[in-house]
Amino acid sequence: MTVLTLESAVARGFARTPLVGAGEVHWCPEVMARLFSLIASPVIQACTRTLVIEFGSQRHQAMLDDYIAGGELDATRLSLVSEDTLHDMLWSPLIYQQFLAHVRDVNLTLSPGARWRVLAAEAPFDWSSATEATWQSAMARRDAHYADTVRRHVMAQGETALLIFGAMHLQKGPPDIGESASLGHWLADELTAIWPAMDSEAFSVDQWFTSDYDQVLDLAGNKEIGGLPWYRFSRRSEGESMLSAHVDMLWYPGPVSRRVAVPVERLSDAGWLARTRARLARRSPARQAQLNALLTREMHE
Repeated sequence: MTVLTLESAVARGFARTPLVGAGEVHWCPEVMARLFSLIASPVIQACTRTLVIEFGSQRHQAMLDDYIAGGELDATRLSLVSEDTLHDMLWSPLIYQQFLAHVRDVNLTLSPGARWRVLAAEAPFDWSSATEATWQSAMARRDAHYADTVRRHVMAQGETALLIFGAMHLQKGPPDIGESASLGHWLADELTAIWPAMDSEAFSVDQWFTSDYDQVLDLAGNKEIGGLPWYRFSRRSEGESMLSAHVDMLWYPGPVSRRVAVPVERLSDAGWLARTRARLARRSPARQAQLNALLTREMHE
């Protein structure tokens, strides 16, 4: 069984399809940190110079374009790129702003024609007039809009792109009952999806991977691992479908774990707290209670 590095796996993906999706794990900054190396890699730069990110609002695309090209943004304005999305608290870990800063730093070492462009995937959402109903409606359209953004700004231009999204958005299988189709399902024929595998009771990484981190298994022609049941990897699925029907490669980013915790740097930022609470006030009472409890709990730990 051939084991690839993440860099070589992404390059192999681009040899097959114009889009490669690298799945990240929300509330696990260590997984996102593993993706930094792809930006500085000449191998990946030769495959694509376009990134499409989940953690960005198209409301701020012009500001993001200027920043990625070398312009200056203070920490608050850079944070707004991710804050003004449907899941603002999801992007509270600073790793997402650090990633954008890393792309900018790499771009400053490249000639203008060789620089990365970064496309924010999420449709603009007006929090100032939002209600729970408008939020839910935007959520239902979210993945379809992601796919439309990629089609219009990448595929229609005959270009390639590296997609960085939460892993569930990249899976290609049909939606479960009551769920919307994923970005991966919409773009299944044009996408190589790389799924981050984490050690769990349902899946032992020691059975398949030998080093501490950064190993990828290509499921193509690998019936043994590709035939594993999908429910071992997705808590949302209880069906009998196989892993290979949903993703193309399995990536072990290392011995990492998720912790749903707002960073202390955010909780000590009065401006961030005020903006976050103003958005929460637009949600349903139940959702307000849930998310405000998260803030309160973290502030007292």
